Amino acid sequence: AIIKGLADVTDLGNEKLGKTSCYHLSGNVLSESLAPLTGTTATGVKIATEVWISQKTLLVQQVKLNGKITDNEQDGITRILTFTNYNKEIDIKLPE
Repeated sequence: AIIKGLADVTDLGNEKLGKTSCYHLSGNVLSESLAPLTGTTATGVKIATEVWISQKTLLVQQVKLNGKITDNEQDGITRILTFTNYNKEIDIKLPE
């Protein structure tokens, strides 16, 4: 949803995240497109976004979201999402 919704894209060049060579892009995503991550969203808010994509696999490695995604958040919030272990099975247990 983040990549599909990315607008006003700027190429920030190549950058390494750890040992992974990445394309580094920036742009804006409308808050509504982030509903799968947050459940609810503010309406019509442009979220400044940076994305790092592996040059080798073209998989997203990291996303940085700057801005108020939901109505009850404070301005200036920043989220950094790091993606690893693609296609590996994980076991998620509910807290007791």
